[in-house]
Amino acid sequence: MVKNPTAQNAPAPRVAVVIPTYNRARWLGGAIESILAQTYKDFRLVVSDNASTDDTAAVVARFDDPRLTYVRRATNCGLNEHYNGWFANVEADYLYMVPDDDRLTPDALAVTVAALEANPRAAMIHAQVDVVDEAGEVIAAEHHMSGLDSNTVERGTDFIRRSMQMSYRVHATTVLLRTEAVRSVLLDERDYPVTDLGHFMRIALDWDVVFRKQTIARYRIHDGAYSAGAAQVTDGGYIQGTERIEKFLEVKLRFLDEHGDRLTGVPALRREAHRAFRRELIEHAAHATFPARRPAPTARVLRACARRDAAVVFEPTAWRLLAGSLLGARATTAIKRALRRPTPTEVTPAS
Repeated sequence: MVKNPTAQNAPAPRVAVVIPTYNRARWLGGAIESILAQTYKDFRLVVSDNASTDDTAAVVARFDDPRLTYVRRATNCGLNEHYNGWFANVEADYLYMVPDDDRLTPDALAVTVAALEANPRAAMIHAQVDVVDEAGEVIAAEHHMSGLDSNTVERGTDFIRRSMQMSYRVHATTVLLRTEAVRSVLLDERDYPVTDLGHFMRIALDWDVVFRKQTIARYRIHDGAYSAGAAQVTDGGYIQGTERIEKFLEVKLRFLDEHGDRLTGVPALRREAHRAFRRELIEHAAHATFPARRPAPTARVLRACARRDAAVVFEPTAWRLLAGSLLGARATTAIKRALRRPTPTEVTPAS
């Protein structure tokens, strides 16, 4: 079913904005509003309904805007196929896939289009978000996972290397894609549920990646989000479960197996992937034992991590976590404060 076929058959705009949606009528209207309010005007918005059974159609019907097209599938095709259909067939220079539970800032398209226009060797741009809860309250402002301190154009090889070290580095809600780069680089079902990780690394084999240290979206965390998957939702965001942490490693190692002939230093990249795996396991243990952090439960969780990778026992952070559980929260806090105190040579003399 297609609403507004005139918009669908109009000349191709510079940017296609697609909201893939399924049973998110509660938040969909906010996503649509944020896109129609963009300061950049040369775009077409498609709400791509993956056979919703809620009030999605009624939400879309509230909007009377010639730039908006509503397309509804008769049957649900799954997330990857839903996205891949647009990657392969969209008619525009740039593609922005906006999650149906998030919102863009009014300048999001202006910022991202300008960045790709200025960097013709870049296939994608990503930026910061304000993380919000179900009610829309900001719980983490100006958040990003890039590992970068400023606006940066990363060579593809650098993006891949840092991805081996850090796993998720990109808020997908902030990504504008160059369609030329993604028509034949599609989501891989084997990567689910961390599909973006493999997809972005495959794009980076041939293209640069731009990061802008600017907030251009509101990213909502809640139990029903695709991002939650095998993660636990907390007030501060998602705590990755061990299944997802293992999937990160699997995706990275498969990527190196299949594309290592196009990269240099593959053995070092493998080591980085395994180090990241151990670090993420220990971070999981830290979250799982917080706030009580008692010795016996902490030791049990760390033993479980070591069963997944025996080299966890050689990680200093694992021993610090265990020592903290033995000392207790108060003693650990006191030691941290003492370590932060300036030495006499660091004290600024009075004028």
